[in-house]
Amino acid sequence: MGNQIALPENFETVCNYISDMIENTQYGVFQAVNKGHVMLNWNIGRKLRTEILKNEKAEYGKSIITSFSKNLTQKYGSGYSRAALFRMIQLYDDFDNQEKVATLSRQLTWSHFLEIIPIEDTFGRNAALPPRPKCAFRISESPTLPIVRSVWNCVGNRIFSLRILV
Repeated sequence: MGNQIALPENFETVCNYISDMIENTQYGVFQAVNKGHVMLNWNIGRKLRTEILKNEKAEYGKSIITSFSKNLTQKYGSGYSRAALFRMIQLYDDFDNQEKVATLSRQLTWSHFLEIIPIEDTFGRNAALPPRPKCAFRISESPTLPIVRSVWNCVGNRIFSLRILV
């Protein structure tokens, strides 16, 4: 005869509730970090475009961005290559409305923006931008604690499929 503990009746319900709280917090942290990353890149692009590049010739832009890249890469590591900085500038050029980028950054990751930026056709780009994610939700035992399960896959697949059609 073992020492088995009698579990309370609500054990499963409480476990599910705690799991939902953990997942909800993890998703909130992911969303906050992602939004911060996208907005950082947008602000870097804005600063470089408005205060450094302005309307300068392309050759000047290439050399000055290379200098910024070397400096930032030395301080912060990879992620600030010349190509990455130009993508940040392009993000600002293509989405010059900070409020719109902030809204989209709640739904899209930087990787998703990298898929959208090269789309030159305005109709194609707008089609790739989700009006709102239509993803699966799982409602926890507590109706006040909804958990978004598949935002990554839902938004990612939508952009990928629209990119192919464009």
